[in-house]
Amino acid sequence: PALKGMANLSVQLGNHARAIDWYNRARRQGPSDASLLNSLAFSHRVVGHPDRARGLWLRALSFEDDHADAHFNLGTALYLDGEPAQALPHLRRAVELAPDSAKYHNNAAAAHRAAGLPLQAVAFWQSAIRVDSSYMDAYFNTAYTFQYDLGDPESALRHWEVARELSPADADV
Repeated sequence: PALKGMANLSVQLGNHARAIDWYNRARRQGPSDASLLNSLAFSHRVVGHPDRARGLWLRALSFEDDHADAHFNLGTALYLDGEPAQALPHLRRAVELAPDSAKYHNNAAAAHRAAGLPLQAVAFWQSAIRVDSSYMDAYFNTAYTFQYDLGDPESALRHWEVARELSPADADV
């Protein structure tokens, strides 16, 4: 626990390279700790080792398939790396495991939109709004998708209005 604590402190201080060292030390004592592997993978991603991060997330999931954060982080990384179709199963699973996370719904929606599935994206953004009615990004993204992908400006307008109420200084809204 002390080694993992030092790693987490290094992350909080923004020193992911040092965190990797601490996580690797802790890993010698808990090689199948999915939470530790998830954190180690995240730090590898931050320092520019995306392939290593993916491998660690997959390893974490091999030990604990119901680790929501590992599914979320792997899915988000795949989406950001331009592989939204491969991200979808992981992001869907993350939402299934942690249905009260608006952030999980939001990223699942973004990946669906990037994969050419705007209706499914809207459904995930609307579920993010049900989880957190003040989650401005979900309103913005829903409005954008309705307006530009689905050609439905009337539905978009309702969401633009709420986004503007939540973030009146945002010029994009």
